[in-house]
Amino acid sequence: DKVWKCIKSESFINQNFAKSPENFIKQNGNPIKNFREFVNNCKIDWQNLTYASNQLPPVCAGVFGYMGYDMARLMENLPDRQLKDDLKLKMTPSHIECFDNSNFQGTNPVAAMVCFKEGIPSKNDYRRFKIKTVVGIDDFSSMKEIVFRRYCRIIKENSKIPDLIIIDGGKGQLNAALESINQLGLTGKTTLVGLAKNKEEIFFANDQQSILLDWNSSSLKLIRRIRDEVHRFGITFHRNTRSKNAIINELETIHGIGESTAQEIMKKYKSVKKLRSISLDELTELIGKRKSEIIFEYLKKNPLK
Repeated sequence: DKVWKCIKSESFINQNFAKSPENFIKQNGNPIKNFREFVNNCKIDWQNLTYASNQLPPVCAGVFGYMGYDMARLMENLPDRQLKDDLKLKMTPSHIECFDNSNFQGTNPVAAMVCFKEGIPSKNDYRRFKIKTVVGIDDFSSMKEIVFRRYCRIIKENSKIPDLIIIDGGKGQLNAALESINQLGLTGKTTLVGLAKNKEEIFFANDQQSILLDWNSSSLKLIRRIRDEVHRFGITFHRNTRSKNAIINELETIHGIGESTAQEIMKKYKSVKKLRSISLDELTELIGKRKSEIIFEYLKKNPLK
């Protein structure tokens, strides 16, 4: 049954997986991961794609041999496999995390991290960071902070360390991230690289010479996808943070409403749209009748944007 299920799905995988890997995996699961598990379960020699005579019925051997070759060829062409060769890594970077700082004209500094597994975004593993320990705008110190916070938690939770960590920035941010990696004792347990913003150069820590990947290579295309995704995720978070802070600042200008009340309101309702949709009674339950009436009266005369 296992063999026949894989054989029937092979044509469908070939036609659809290459077109849109992310959508295919959402709907059908990851064929590469499933195929690896299938091979392991059947005790087939993955490197040589041979099979023991007692493991597969003869009628399936030829068909599975073709399918195994075809899937092996697909796997060899995956971007993460190509990236391993291009960066001369010890292992295929099937788990990649990428960090980026974000601020607008020196305000509301935040950061973001995205995660790709098997070349596909793993959105449940994305993380947002509000900078906590850095005063003002300092991209180097901010990068050091968020990398430390991320992997300090990973160590405490005994979770998997990524195979490759990409820092979206030049050598300064890369060296700042390296300080945290060394401090956490992760040196040699993962690979850390920096991605320069202008020429898309890749830097290894302590290397003088950068690496320029072929412009049309699958490796660089994967890195661009990851970089664009962390930009999108970080900018969205920054925009929402900036908007929320602007609303909090305006609420604080209302006579009788202090910082803690404004923070409490935005923590619960998140947006002006949600705040406008609630009743006076609902807001009263949160902050009391007097303050609720003050805010409702203010909203009538000065609608928040």
